[in-house]
Amino acid sequence: RALYEVDIAHTAICDLYRPFSLDALRLAQKRGLPHVFFIDTDIVVQMRNLIEAGLIRPGPDRALYVRAYERALRRIVAGADVSFLKGQALIKRYGGYARNAKLFQDTSYQSGEVVGEAAVETRLASREAGVLRLVYAGRLVGRKGCDQAIDIVAKARDKGSDVTLDLIGDGEDRAALEAQAARLGQGAAIRFLGEQPYGPDLLQALAAYDGLLFTPLSEDTPRMIFDGYAAGLPLLGYDIPYVRERAAEEQATVLLPSGDIAGAADELVRLAADSGRLAHLARTALRAGYDNASDVWYRRRAAWTLEALDRARGA
Repeated sequence: RALYEVDIAHTAICDLYRPFSLDALRLAQKRGLPHVFFIDTDIVVQMRNLIEAGLIRPGPDRALYVRAYERALRRIVAGADVSFLKGQALIKRYGGYARNAKLFQDTSYQSGEVVGEAAVETRLASREAGVLRLVYAGRLVGRKGCDQAIDIVAKARDKGSDVTLDLIGDGEDRAALEAQAARLGQGAAIRFLGEQPYGPDLLQALAAYDGLLFTPLSEDTPRMIFDGYAAGLPLLGYDIPYVRERAAEEQATVLLPSGDIAGAADELVRLAADSGRLAHLARTALRAGYDNASDVWYRRRAAWTLEALDRARGA
């Protein structure tokens, strides 16, 4: 009923086996309703990464699903009035098939919630030499690679660097991660702060750290990266495609070699000892926070959506 009462539909596909979103798309197409289509993660790369990491089972049905998913999305973007693709990897995979492709980022904070230059400068001025306070904010599940983040921090500390890590969030792996930190003798340096409500208070809390540590086992596009920017936090992340894109676009990123615990730990040790580099990254991250606020992106998305609607009505 809703699709017969609107001028334009917002559509997405999360899983070909779950018909809800796919049915909505087909209904919109059947009615000839103008529609925008959103993709926020390269599922093709993500599934292959998860299979390689042993987090989902392999098998011929998985390979067939990936092929079917990619072919389905090529057809969908070819028919959508505008396709919003999150990141250059999706532009590369589907942009050539799309009638009207637009790159976008998905963020949750508003411009007025960015912590501000004064807070970042105060943090930088009070930072103790050689100390590196890192944070992760998200789900504690296998594909996020928090176990490797703990190993990296422990290795950096073994090398004599004063690196700490706080994990904000909860999930099925929390107990195992807590046990891992205790087993490594890092119970004081690696803390689990539990879930915290999203909002300006969380951004202010993030602003007390020096960087955001992100070590996923598969392709991922978390909004957490931009929340870190809004708190003036550079991204210290495994060099998956989306993190490499962030490094190129905002230049507020330290790329860590994926899966290389010792190599990543060496990067943290070097950064902890380089106050000038850390300060430059923090200021650059804050600028990226303003540039990518949700109200900034919503204005762009609204303009692109209305342009697509006008073209559809004209046709």
